[in-house]
Amino acid sequence: MRLSWCVLAVALMGAAPPERPLYFDRPLTAQDLEGRSLRELALMRNTIYARVGNPFRKRWLHTYFAAQPWYHELAAPELQKLSEVDKANGLLLEKAEQSTPREQLLARKAALLSAHRLSAADFSFLQFTEQGLLSQAGDVLTLWSVPDGKVLATTRLPARYGVLWAIDAPDGTIRLVTTGANSGVARGTWKPGSAATVEKPFLRNSVVFRAVMPATGDRALVYADGELRRVDFKKRSSVELSVTSPSAPQAEALFADGTGLVTPDAYGAVSVPLEGKRKSFEGRAGLDDFLAISSDGKTLLNTRPRHMIQRGAPTADAKLTSFSGEEGEVLALFATDDGDAVEATTQAIARYGDKGARWRTPLDATVVKTAISGNWMAVAGADHTLRFLDIADGKENAAFHGPTPLADDEVVELVLLSRALGEKVPSFVPNVQADRNPLDDVELLDQLLTVNQLHDLSRRDLKLLRHTVSARRGKAFTVPLLHDYFATKRWYHADPTWNDKVTELDKKNLKIIASVEDDLGGPLPDNVDHEVIHFGG
Repeated sequence: MRLSWCVLAVALMGAAPPERPLYFDRPLTAQDLEGRSLRELALMRNTIYARVGNPFRKRWLHTYFAAQPWYHELAAPELQKLSEVDKANGLLLEKAEQSTPREQLLARKAALLSAHRLSAADFSFLQFTEQGLLSQAGDVLTLWSVPDGKVLATTRLPARYGVLWAIDAPDGTIRLVTTGANSGVARGTWKPGSAATVEKPFLRNSVVFRAVMPATGDRALVYADGELRRVDFKKRSSVELSVTSPSAPQAEALFADGTGLVTPDAYGAVSVPLEGKRKSFEGRAGLDDFLAISSDGKTLLNTRPRHMIQRGAPTADAKLTSFSGEEGEVLALFATDDGDAVEATTQAIARYGDKGARWRTPLDATVVKTAISGNWMAVAGADHTLRFLDIADGKENAAFHGPTPLADDEVVELVLLSRALGEKVPSFVPNVQADRNPLDDVELLDQLLTVNQLHDLSRRDLKLLRHTVSARRGKAFTVPLLHDYFATKRWYHADPTWNDKVTELDKKNLKIIASVEDDLGGPLPDNVDHEVIHFGG
């Protein structure tokens, strides 16, 4: 058995946790259940039914019991072989799973993620600053030391605000350009060790997706709603910039109007004509797509199509020469100080010189964000891990202590905790989309269900899902197990005026749930405190 949440703290201290039995032929006591994770409680309850041949629809339960030498799956479990002790223990375990207080569930989930330095949210921003690597996941900003990856400081931004750009101020403050959904652009400031603040936004209802801030932090260049604009945070104003065509100076960020590269020149804008149309370009300091410029301002790289402008040529007179790319969607292309190209795709990081690839590093997790500074490239994965690669050889820095993946049993625990809290399963969980079901993501009940979405649910799960439909409309439950199950859900609010009213869509979904229940032998009864029923799954 692998490490689970309940023994995580002991394991981290270096002591091997003792194995605890999952089956008892005597009545369970409170001591038998103390400190058990949701995964362990589920295994204890299902072991009772596995012993009489219960088949399991959930992949993780099927995999676990199929590996046990004593388990023999039957088409239908021989429930008559259950002892009275087994039945009582099954009911007690069911109650134990449903009665964990919400505060304790939240603490367990936070501890599990914290032990791996993981966030429940995806990385949405990654940029090097003078103080370290700055990242955003959800509403949490983190400053990591380079290259060992220690967490130097964290803070929270207001909900739904994302960082677009960051610069270092002389007083140690990190100045930010931020944007939120339908909120326009705003300046934020963060002095690590204190809380971050965000000013009132302007450019409201603009979709702002590019930004760069000069060293003063008073102004910024943003690309919003298809327009290149200069914003003034002091005056709270913005001006659309025209595109001209002089030679380009050294740039920190680049934009496109469809005909050329646009770069900030003081507080104006200039462009470099390119051959053919280009959709969008951006550069060197590590935003997230398609173009880089070398530190001497003479080497431009772009990836639509993948071309490298001849090194050493003045930018205004640059000639295009081809080089091969790698598989995977291109996320970023950076220029090194000596003129090589470092390409980040969703599948790998590679470095190219005059004679092709110098090295290529495949990555086991899909890349979502990259940033580069000096000899280091930071790579954020879809599994919410963060790693450093040395761009000299493409090797990962083993000393970097960033987020680490969860073990298989920890993934199960995270899924069970998320379900108990009524929260979506984090997107980095393997097969999260393939295994997505309406019990883990109740928003699926806002559309017509398919039988395939219920393939992983047991009869017990289907009973809970059936009641989830009315719980979302405010039904209050008197059966203790159902009351306790919904009490911990973030989305659940009992409505004393509820009168059995459901929508037409709800009725259709209830029929689909009932059809799957019928295929499995019929629905389980609701008043589980007074009837002995099958709790497997």
